Amino acid sequence: HYPLVAPMLQRILGRDVRLVTATAFVLAAVFAGAAGFTLAIYYGGVSFSMGLMLGLKALFASMIGGFGTIAGAVAGAFVLAALETAWTTFFYIGYRDVAVFGLGLSGIAAAHALATGGARVLAWDDTQASRDEAAAQGVTLHDLSSADWSSIAALVLAPGIPLTDPEPHWSAKQAREACVEVIGDTELFFRELAKEDSGAKVVVITGTNGKSTTTTLTAHLLQVGGRPVALGGNIGRAVLDLPQFSPSLTYVLELSTFQIDLTPSLAADAAALLNVTPDHLDRHGTIENYAAIKARIFDRLPADGTAVIGVDDDYCRAIADALRGPYAVKRIAVGHPVET
Repeated sequence: HYPLVAPMLQRILGRDVRLVTATAFVLAAVFAGAAGFTLAIYYGGVSFSMGLMLGLKALFASMIGGFGTIAGAVAGAFVLAALETAWTTFFYIGYRDVAVFGLGLSGIAAAHALATGGARVLAWDDTQASRDEAAAQGVTLHDLSSADWSSIAALVLAPGIPLTDPEPHWSAKQAREACVEVIGDTELFFRELAKEDSGAKVVVITGTNGKSTTTTLTAHLLQVGGRPVALGGNIGRAVLDLPQFSPSLTYVLELSTFQIDLTPSLAADAAALLNVTPDHLDRHGTIENYAAIKARIFDRLPADGTAVIGVDDDYCRAIADALRGPYAVKRIAVGHPVET
């Protein structure tokens, strides 16, 4: 904006105000940049570059309010940068409340991870025993039935809680009525993975039967091959309890259909669907919907990724036929050689 604003103000004021204009730009950027940097340190979600943008927005008030004087530039830059910073604080921090419902292993891990990231966590469970266990592990409880959903950014729902069928849980209903997104702890994992771009690899395994055995064997084979591995998801540790991202680490995750349904950003480097047979239809409505959710593990595979799919049942064969890459597709079946 500087090349446009300085000549305009010079014409309006009848004198050279380039020095004053430059001063206003620098001071506004410094004031709001410092505020943005401070917010970024304490509340992770507000970036330093955002603070600089707030500083640029302070230009007009600093110049027009100061009528081309250095003192006016200083005062105007400071005042508007403060106002913009206050608004940003309200918008980005006031809406950083995150609800967590379902306080099993994944819910407690999600609550701790969110709190570490700077969010105010509103955690709840229908059962007293689960609430007591969460409180004993340092989770702050808040009855979501009386929560103000207008200030909540997201609901992190435990995978065991009904999202749709046979009837959405009351917490999911309230969230959707307030236009609050409903996600799982695995969604938080994949969002953070994409944000950090650490180079860590992810293998996702699902299926009606055999997924725990296959996930364990996959992790074992990678370990024997000399790769650091983190095993978790629907088996062992919750994903947000696994080690920090690192370029050498491979996450081997078993995911249930419930977890996949709550993970719209799921993006694996390799994914395996073993089989699909009727299961959990009380939660998914139809076998077709159940199979379609399983197939989502392939949606965001990269060009150098690999899709492994068992084709012993009709549903998986149809899914395999519909896969179009550009990743590699490997079909497996009982009695047939494994493609390499």
